Amino acid sequence: MGRESRPARLATAVFAAALVALSVVNGAGGAQAASARPASVTALSIPGELDGVAATSPTNAWAVGYLVSRNSKPDTLIMAHWDGVNWKRVTVPGFPYGQLLAVAAVSKNDVWAVGENESYVPGYNRPPFGLVLHWNGKAWRPVPIAFAVQAIPTAVTATAKDVWVALSADTDELLHETGGHWYVVPVTQSGSLNDPLTIAMSSPKSGWLGGTNVSIDSNGATAFEWHWNGASWKHIPVKVHDQFSVINAMAGLPGGTVWAVGQEAIDPNNGNTFGPLTLRWNGKAWLQVPVNIQGADDLFGVAPIPAGTAWAVGTMDDNLDVGALVARWTGTAWKQAPSPAGDWADILYAVTATSVSDAWAVGEINTPLGSAGFTTVILHWNGTTWS
Repeated sequence: MGRESRPARLATAVFAAALVALSVVNGAGGAQAASARPASVTALSIPGELDGVAATSPTNAWAVGYLVSRNSKPDTLIMAHWDGVNWKRVTVPGFPYGQLLAVAAVSKNDVWAVGENESYVPGYNRPPFGLVLHWNGKAWRPVPIAFAVQAIPTAVTATAKDVWVALSADTDELLHETGGHWYVVPVTQSGSLNDPLTIAMSSPKSGWLGGTNVSIDSNGATAFEWHWNGASWKHIPVKVHDQFSVINAMAGLPGGTVWAVGQEAIDPNNGNTFGPLTLRWNGKAWLQVPVNIQGADDLFGVAPIPAGTAWAVGTMDDNLDVGALVARWTGTAWKQAPSPAGDWADILYAVTATSVSDAWAVGEINTPLGSAGFTTVILHWNGTTWS
């Protein structure tokens, strides 16, 4: 895969045929008893792509994304909710158009989603502009501050007391909600921040902003990290094998450990050879951790597993025709986890876990030859397999 941002790579995506995969859970003892659990539809397969997923329990998860429309029409938001039985599409009143890029869930009644708005909002400039949405347990509501900033939100992290929103390229600011008020927080940096940006906040006094930095005096780019200490953002050096590295996602684990994942050049002298990048913050420094998975190409999402390990998802090399990449940190190494094989364009963009036996990963699959476009993919981990 190349070094383009996700929206640029997928700008040609169009409508695709949709199929729904069913996973039926039967009652114990062969024949399905009258008191058996209802069938669970653990997949959502519709035209478009899913870029974010967040869950708080086995009966509460959200997935977000978008469908790139044809004929210069606005893109269409995709938002879906898992209630323990089915994935169901959800609409946002007044905001049908745009792209949702990330979602963060604090509780069943406290969820945040961010992206780009392409719906007209009276009193503001014509779209596109930023979109921040909040779920209060009953409805999704827009946050007006996002309509006023000159950037697109690309990532969000939230706790019960704080919400942080990372903005798109060439922006030296973040959005921060605390105590019921929104603030614009500057990030002092040299060079130009470039997509993608990702953010992970473990507490009001500890958080990370990561991504790619384009230096002022060269055309190169390298991974960067900033740390929030409760008062300001401070740059923390990152040592990587490949100078031109990209950080796509971050996640914090209990105890203060943080993972950052992305892509680097396997051979810095050959711009066509890439492999996954993983960095681990051990409390004192960022250390690069090798990913010894043959054919692994890029990592777009990472999430902690409550047991203290982590999931990472992405894509395999285009030429291997083996589908998306799912990897698990065992505590000593990254190991590939079996995932359903598919077309070479299979990509997983995000992952979340509520327990060692409950996790979700979302992304896209290229439709069969002869029909252009992408179709959404949702995979579920039941403790034994991804399906």
